Amino acid sequence: MKKSSLILIFPLLFLFITCSTDFDINADWKDIAVVYSLLDPTAPTQYVKLNKAFLGDADAYIMAQESDSLYYPEAEVFLEPLNDTAHVYDNYGKVVRFKLEETTDIQKDSGIFAFDYNKIYYTNEPISDYDNYGLVIKIPGKEKISSTTTLVTDLSVTKPTSWDKVSLATTTGYLSYRVEWKTNEVAEIYNLTLRFHYREISPTLEVSDHYVDWAQPSKRKFGTDKELELDISGKAFYQFVASAIAPGIEGTKRKALYIDFMFTLAGKELASYIDVNGPSEGIIQEKPSFTNINNGIGVFSSLFTKTVPKVDLTSLTVDMLSCGEITSHLRFADYNGNYDCLNGK
Repeated sequence: MKKSSLILIFPLLFLFITCSTDFDINADWKDIAVVYSLLDPTAPTQYVKLNKAFLGDADAYIMAQESDSLYYPEAEVFLEPLNDTAHVYDNYGKVVRFKLEETTDIQKDSGIFAFDYNKIYYTNEPISDYDNYGLVIKIPGKEKISSTTTLVTDLSVTKPTSWDKVSLATTTGYLSYRVEWKTNEVAEIYNLTLRFHYREISPTLEVSDHYVDWAQPSKRKFGTDKELELDISGKAFYQFVASAIAPGIEGTKRKALYIDFMFTLAGKELASYIDVNGPSEGIIQEKPSFTNINNGIGVFSSLFTKTVPKVDLTSLTVDMLSCGEITSHLRFADYNGNYDCLNGK
């Protein structure tokens, strides 16, 4: 009896979740395109990842090491701006579309699947002029693959503003700082990362600037939510800094600079994809699969990034970095630039 093995390629270039899709391994062989793309109007380059699911008689792990099993030898990938769902035409009556280039310059980590090259399609064409885009993929011998998505194009952050100061400590303890923003119609997932910038002065007085990133729990928009908020724990902030920054060699000194509030928003299609393909929390483990790719599987959605940069810290917040029991060993200066708390001095 022949042993049939099925491997479905799930590229992780764009996605930050683990996903799975089931196929009947006893079904007749069928070539299935697997497509992932998240458009970001704030990014200079847009990417489309195209792979194929495959069924064969050899050992699955052996087949996975063959690049021919992962990629189509020929494919044309296009993005099309749309007015709502209608095509945009140029002055000559032709549909406006731009063809993506193929690259293998972006390396893939080693693992079960072949990594001798990694085929990705990209374009540097700006996509901020239209709110809706279509994806069209043409592969010889296959039906046209297509999808559409609405771009996430804006985020209104209420707090912090660029002139605010982040307060995470008092003279006697810690505070929580509340971040607030307004939702929009397209985005359903809102991620926030705090980037803490600091300056380091070596014992030989060499100065260098550094930062550490602190990712916060995702927030979801449900129904008609107009605003969302997220509380940043002061104590958790100092614990994060203590774990993310090494004490350094003796004589090292540091100075707190500011925090960037970096938001990443995800569109409805990606939210649905995560909901369906995330871990099952109930007794019933079987869940329906999700795809918005016509004549294929995967997801075509959008991202949007916005940063509120260089938000200062209050004097007490900086003083706690310098003298608080959690971070005093890191040798941060207090708000006035003094190092009296170093080594108990």
